[in-house]
Amino acid sequence: MNQRLWGRALLAMAMALGAICGCKQRPRAVGKRPTVASLVPSATDLLIGMGAADHLVAVSTVDANRPELRHLPAAGDYQNLDWEQLSQLRPDVMIIFMAPDRVPAALVQKARSLGTRLVNVRMETLDNIFETINILGAELNERSKADAAAKRLSQQLESVRKRVSGLPQVPTLVLSDASARAVGRHNFIDDVLRLAGGENVVKASGWPTLDGEQVRALRPAVAFQLLPDATPQVIEQAQRLWQTLPDMPAVSERRVYILREWWVQQPGLHVGDLAEQFARRLHPAAYGK
Repeated sequence: MNQRLWGRALLAMAMALGAICGCKQRPRAVGKRPTVASLVPSATDLLIGMGAADHLVAVSTVDANRPELRHLPAAGDYQNLDWEQLSQLRPDVMIIFMAPDRVPAALVQKARSLGTRLVNVRMETLDNIFETINILGAELNERSKADAAAKRLSQQLESVRKRVSGLPQVPTLVLSDASARAVGRHNFIDDVLRLAGGENVVKASGWPTLDGEQVRALRPAVAFQLLPDATPQVIEQAQRLWQTLPDMPAVSERRVYILREWWVQQPGLHVGDLAEQFARRLHPAAYGK
């Protein structure tokens, strides 16, 4: 999809959220405020960004250490659940992120015994983020907050797209750790990179691990490493990789960027901020630099 059509699609998505997936959502009783245990950090972020964090009664053990969440108990993660905690809380909704055919029958039965509704979200692409905002709005009787959040995100992304519209796409490598685990195609980071004016030099889907020679052969003009909350030791390890590749264009031109914000690998409402981070470095002239 070219940039113009992409931008139109984003705006259409935000303006029509009430219709997207609406046929799949059961209506909720007016006035009911469902309680939520979110075991998906990106869904937790969406609820906070929507202004619906007051529904939360528990989060996951891998959620970021955010002030909004410090009063909430941790109820486990996608592999290990604290059923004792959940039995006490009895949330109306529990948000999970699993392949539909891999949801354990025991999980379904246990949740049903607590009167808890499982909401299985998908958070892999930029489209999925908008879909999940819509799902959460329907599940929690927070349609207006969900629509407003989706509109803000769409407008932020559209602003970035307009900034770089017509500019050449920059060959870019994105790594997701301090070594050489790359961000491939068909995921939200790749979606955001393209919107921000970058061209992913990795052609494979998923998250392939590259060796030094493979990285060198890709010859990116710009490289990003996404290292949320990285320690100085992790940063030092990341820098050692680039020291072994002095002839790579991104290194020789000093266009290697390490992004350390806690949200840089999370498919939540901060993807608009990630798009801006990418665009400012890929096309600094578009931002007056």
